[in-house]
Amino acid sequence: MEKQLFANCGINCAACPADQVTKEGGDLDAIQTAIDLVKSSKVAFLGSNGADGYPNIKAMLELATNGLETMYFSSNTSSRRVADLRANPKACLYYVDTDHFIGLMLVGEIEIVSEQATKDQLWRTGFERYYPLGKTDPDYSILKFTAKWGKLYNGGKYVKCFHIQA
Repeated sequence: MEKQLFANCGINCAACPADQVTKEGGDLDAIQTAIDLVKSSKVAFLGSNGADGYPNIKAMLELATNGLETMYFSSNTSSRRVADLRANPKACLYYVDTDHFIGLMLVGEIEIVSEQATKDQLWRTGFERYYPLGKTDPDYSILKFTAKWGKLYNGGKYVKCFHIQA
């Protein structure tokens, strides 16, 4: 089933006050602004929770996206970040355009993808620097972020909240 962005989704979400949720059919301008921001961003900031319970944030180079629903990144399998995400897959991403004061926070979960076909598809020239054994390096992992909801901040003029559901 295709995912949709919409309000009136029946979720009574404290993160999204009723007057800030996109209306039925979506606020297409806000959604397009969010999609454009993701497409134009060179990095996304990934927030997760460490084993000690404290939040951690890291700039990540995005490998691929599917609208506002799914984003892919690479990381070392042996890293503390991957261990933390295995223990607690809840995460958020933040995209920002500092020139236009636009920000997008997406909240969701991360899956550690080990399928070789996905690794092959997302492999980039230069990755040998981080994964010297190439595409089959056991220390090469793909992080698949799936968004559940998000908030768009645009020049201080408005905040729009939207849910992403199947």
